[in-house]
Amino acid sequence: MAVAIANKSRAKTAPRLIKGPALVRPEAARMAGEFGEVVLSGIVTEDGRLREAKVAVSSRSAIIDATALEAAPAMTFEPARDATGAAVSIPANLPLEFSHTDFRGPRGLAKYRCEQFVRDYDWWRRTWPADKHDRVYATLRGYAVVADMNSGTKIGDFADEWRQALEACRVSPNKVMLDVLKPHGLFFRGLLRE
Repeated sequence: MAVAIANKSRAKTAPRLIKGPALVRPEAARMAGEFGEVVLSGIVTEDGRLREAKVAVSSRSAIIDATALEAAPAMTFEPARDATGAAVSIPANLPLEFSHTDFRGPRGLAKYRCEQFVRDYDWWRRTWPADKHDRVYATLRGYAVVADMNSGTKIGDFADEWRQALEACRVSPNKVMLDVLKPHGLFFRGLLRE
């Protein structure tokens, strides 16, 4: 690690991930409602591999952290390069997100069922401080603000809307989460149309 740290000042380009495994939330984590981002640290070597990988910032899920560490050997990087273009090993941090809903296509959030929503957010509330939010919450809250600005009205507090959706989902676990998120769920569904 000492050599990699010394190389950091010589690096003119940063390493870039070329190939990595699909970051799919493990079934055991899904069943426990566990999701989130883990940050691995290690050395990206001259041969484009992540060596000495360890968890720098935990997702707070032992399952997800272990899955991220297991994925490290399958990752390939364009290594960092010095001023002459020679590859150099340097320390690196790599954030890996094991999401609870798919943001890669327009239909992922539209299929997010209440049963899983309750499981996920019960775990989140037990694990994280009340003021810490995940990407789904933050994204939807942002869209809600835009919707309210466009309509010229403030419909209400999104945090209350989210809590009410969670409670509605406890009663109706087979529904889709967006269908119980009131009043913004219909607006979000419109955004997700293919």
